Amino acid sequence: MRKNINTSLTLLLIIGFNISLNAQSKKQQILSLESKIDSIYKLLEFERVENLKTKNNLNETIEKQNKTKIYDEEKKAELNTKLKQKNIENINLNLANKLLNETIFISRDSLNKQKLLSNNLIFSNELLNKRIIELKDSIKALQFNVEKLIIENSEAKKQPSKKLNSHLNLKVYNAQLSDYLVGDINPSDDYDPALEWLSQIGNSISSSTLSSQGKVNYRMSNISDLNTNTAWVEGETEYGIGVKLTFEMNFEKEFDNDPNAKFGAVYQIYGKFLMANGYCKTDVSWKSNSRVKQFIVYLNQEPLCIVNLLDKKQWQEFDISEILLKKDIKNRDKLIFEITDVYKGEKYKDTAITEFLGFTMGN
Repeated sequence: MRKNINTSLTLLLIIGFNISLNAQSKKQQILSLESKIDSIYKLLEFERVENLKTKNNLNETIEKQNKTKIYDEEKKAELNTKLKQKNIENINLNLANKLLNETIFISRDSLNKQKLLSNNLIFSNELLNKRIIELKDSIKALQFNVEKLIIENSEAKKQPSKKLNSHLNLKVYNAQLSDYLVGDINPSDDYDPALEWLSQIGNSISSSTLSSQGKVNYRMSNISDLNTNTAWVEGETEYGIGVKLTFEMNFEKEFDNDPNAKFGAVYQIYGKFLMANGYCKTDVSWKSNSRVKQFIVYLNQEPLCIVNLLDKKQWQEFDISEILLKKDIKNRDKLIFEITDVYKGEKYKDTAITEFLGFTMGN
């Protein structure tokens, strides 16, 4: 705007100078000057109006910016207030969550203590009941041993089955030739796959075992190896009367609390047994060594029954499940077979058993 005004003034000076030089054309120059002055005035007025508009626009813009700034500050203050409220809420929630976790921990700890106390009470009760049962069994065993000593002292050794039964009133079971494996035991024949459907009775322990002779051993595990060339032989100097074959129950299970991991369950033994009596490797070994004639059967220390065996080089079986299934037999309970009489061998006093297995409920 100033540049335009300066230009106009310079023009006026030039025009005035020309007027003084040319007096004759003064009138025309004055008229022209008036016209130009009028144009300059209009131009100046236009620029003044435009500047005023620009100023007003600038003022409006500044006012709007000020209003926006005030609004933003108010909004920012409002947001800060809300943020503070949220922070307070989060702090309260964290405190509540911490209190809840502490409450849950205390409740769980109290529950675990109550559960432990309950389990201890149950265990103590079970232990007490087991101890009572063991004491009862011990009393029965003591009575049995006393009566047995009386019988032995009365020289009743030659017929222990009748004497013991008359005193103890135990039921007698007689073995019979097996319908499951029929015929003479001949190890030279092909292996009979039917043996694979039987099971060992339990973890086997013998109170007496004959020492190995060279590469041949007579250990207890031979009676469940499904091999009729091997045998268990007792190691007493006489015929092995009183030697005990102990089987500790060990029911296989796939997982904890398996309902089939107990006596008489599916695929577990239930009280029927298969035996190859004597040393069945050859006819000579069978005749030369002694064979079991009679067992007394115990559950732990409780006498259960008497079993009379056959003097045959054939598979024989006996079933005492009617007694055993009435008992609550668990893992680590012991099934004991005590030799009370034998069939004497032609050459040796050693008493042998080739195989002694249990039928399973799965059969």
